[in-house]
Amino acid sequence: MKISIDTLDEIIAVLRKTRDDIVELAFTEKYDEETRNYLKLMLIDFLSLEEQAQHVKNASGDSRKVLHLQIRNLRTSMQSNLGHLATFYKLYIETTS
Repeated sequence: MKISIDTLDEIIAVLRKTRDDIVELAFTEKYDEETRNYLKLMLIDFLSLEEQAQHVKNASGDSRKVLHLQIRNLRTSMQSNLGHLATFYKLYIETTS
């Protein structure tokens, strides 16, 4: 899989935007404790993803094999976390409508 620095910059921008969206969600509505904890965990996960993406972007000494593994792990984690966020938001919309 080929990935450029520009693509990594785009990924990092998406992760930052998503993180900002989670923060906004967390502070614009009142949630029960379980929901607040879930949002907190999502925020922590997205911060971790940002760090992973920055590491991949700045990794100059890693082998191609290691970089491919890191990119695959990053992609898988992003898909999973974005799926969790979409499910959360969908359920939130359903319960507030």
